Amino acid sequence: SENHVAYRASIIIDKNRKVCAKHVNDLPVGRNIDEIVRTIQAIQYHEKHGEVCQAGWQDGRSGFQADQEGISSFLTAHAEAL
Repeated sequence: SENHVAYRASIIIDKNRKVCAKHVNDLPVGRNIDEIVRTIQAIQYHEKHGEVCQAGWQDGRSGFQADQEGISSFLTAHAEAL
């Protein structure tokens, strides 16, 4: 007989009922609650400030505008850390 089990998944839906993030793991891989919280915080940051959050963004850090000038300014300011 086959075993039927659910995959481990997290889906984040915003206040407008839009799926903002989804993450599905294979059975051997567990979820990371810290990453789920970080993703929610980044979505909330974007809703409040209109800026995007870079990879590895953490609450309390700034984002940047999603245009050529914003990306250029961000990369210039953070070049040594990248």
